[in-house]
Amino acid sequence: MTAIILGLWFTARQVTQDPSPGDVLSQVNQTYTNLDSYMDWGTVTFSYRSATGERRGDVRLFNTSFQRPNKLKYEFIEPASESAKEKRWVTWTASRGNYATWTNWSPHEVNRTALQKSLFRTWGMSEACGLPLKLLAPWALSGPRPTGIYNSVLQHEDVNGHPCWRIDGVCEDGAHAAVWVDTHTSLVLRYRHAVDAKLDGKPTNEIYTVELHPTGNPHLGTSDLRFNVPESGSSHHSGHKKKRRRRRG
Repeated sequence: MTAIILGLWFTARQVTQDPSPGDVLSQVNQTYTNLDSYMDWGTVTFSYRSATGERRGDVRLFNTSFQRPNKLKYEFIEPASESAKEKRWVTWTASRGNYATWTNWSPHEVNRTALQKSLFRTWGMSEACGLPLKLLAPWALSGPRPTGIYNSVLQHEDVNGHPCWRIDGVCEDGAHAAVWVDTHTSLVLRYRHAVDAKLDGKPTNEIYTVELHPTGNPHLGTSDLRFNVPESGSSHHSGHKKKRRRRRG
């Protein structure tokens, strides 16, 4: 009887045994590869230690809509502050395999280019929050991915009430990284990237923390994937400058 109980106990432990970090990250890659559509919204917090030792930080907002094979709309917002107005970057799918980028501080210009260059125009310090796109479209985007973590350790931790696998390790660029993966959906809910740098010639530590609220395979309508350039910034929307007609009389 004792042997049977012990046997059942060992079997239960095997069934509930945690996966390896590599297995979790492989499942993440597979999940994003198999998604037909994707949507998220979230924040990226960039924090650093100033020359005086004070920890400072900036918060940015973003949202993403993606539909295979290559339809995309990505918006990045730098909220207004006491010294600056709100800034908006928007990248979306244009015609002929190119992507357009619009900003509200240069509204009369719409740049059309390949996805990598278009998003780099948009990202600036926000490249970290474009990480889901690197999983959805690895054929178009290069750079560190949230699944490129090595020498990693697996832990349990909740994110906004969602049970997650937390994986800590070293990223492809040598920085310390951590990724939180929803145990039910295998979608990334949080990503942190910490790298040593210099500020005014003194050592500092830069940390990007991305909080994501993703949805896999949502139904996306036309409005989710299209951006209508505001009237004041539509002069290049067609790819050419509009000619103003002179009034007669």
